[in-house]
Amino acid sequence: GNQDKINTATATLTALNEKYAKCAQNEHSYETVTTAPTCTAQGYTTYTCKVCGHAYTSNFVDANGHAWGEWNLTTAPTKDTEGTYTRICSKGDATETKSVAREDYSAYDETVKTAEDLLKDETLTTEAKVIIQNALDKAKELDQNLPADVVVDDEIIIDNDSAEKIKNATDTLEEAIKSLYDENGKLKAEYEKVNFTEYNAAVNAYESLKDNMSEADKNAVAEAMKSVTDAKITENTSKADGQDILDEATAKIVEINAKYGNCAAGNHTWGEPVLTKKPTATEQGEYTETCGICGATQITKVDLANYGDFNTVVSQLQNLAKTENLTEKAANAIADALAKAEALDKNLPADATTADGKVIKGGQDEIDALVAELNKVVTDTNAA
Repeated sequence: GNQDKINTATATLTALNEKYAKCAQNEHSYETVTTAPTCTAQGYTTYTCKVCGHAYTSNFVDANGHAWGEWNLTTAPTKDTEGTYTRICSKGDATETKSVAREDYSAYDETVKTAEDLLKDETLTTEAKVIIQNALDKAKELDQNLPADVVVDDEIIIDNDSAEKIKNATDTLEEAIKSLYDENGKLKAEYEKVNFTEYNAAVNAYESLKDNMSEADKNAVAEAMKSVTDAKITENTSKADGQDILDEATAKIVEINAKYGNCAAGNHTWGEPVLTKKPTATEQGEYTETCGICGATQITKVDLANYGDFNTVVSQLQNLAKTENLTEKAANAIADALAKAEALDKNLPADATTADGKVIKGGQDEIDALVAELNKVVTDTNAA
């Protein structure tokens, strides 16, 4: 039994020795496995002895390198956060990302704000605002989160033309805004509303003065206001279409108002006093002054002039006329004097002073002059 075991073991060892004898002399029986190169790793061949397992690698091939696709914006940037560009190797074993900031919108934002402020400007006509609104709507079609260029080591690796797009949108909006102004930066008359401020002030002043106005001046104001109505000038009419008409109407109303401004303050332009009621022995007379601007009147009371000396000399003449043996010359002189006395107005006013200190000469001088003439007739008759 033991000899059998020995014989079996011997046979086994002999077989193994024969199997590995060549490997021991470096005569291997290799099997090969080829590993292809990848984007980042070399390719090679692996040799493995199928008898003893000895292995080695050889036949190295360089790595292929990545085959990158296009950069794609996978996350858009915002005012507050960065965005992301991504590119993928077409061989499917790598992805690369780059952070990207939002492009500079400062000039664009400032121009948009200017346009929005103009839309709130009450001096602009509807036409001007339509121009701005259309341009603003177009500008706002621009993507508000365009990415900036991606720069690595001072080299632009992703050029997306965002700056140019923003500049074009900004320039177009600026051109629309500039179209409203002349070369001196002044809003063009066709885009600026008429200014009703002075006209409205003149009309309001007229309303407070018209009760003292003459009909002619009221009609003149009405005609000026009608010129504005007939021209269909409204708050939205452009200066080019209506300011001249409005200014002309305003100037006319202001001119007329100015005439009555002093009257409203009580400073009338009084005409010459006219005796509108004669005084009597029992009742005062009246002088009336009329304002040449507004037609207001001012009354000054006046007493009857002093007829005392006149009545005395008339009585003397009447008595002389009854004297017998008067010469014809004396009788004729007395008759002429009495005729003059009879012709004298018996309601002549005395001197008067108006409320504003103007002295009105009455008829006293006329009476006194006649009295002197009549006294001479009396004296001459008595002397004869």
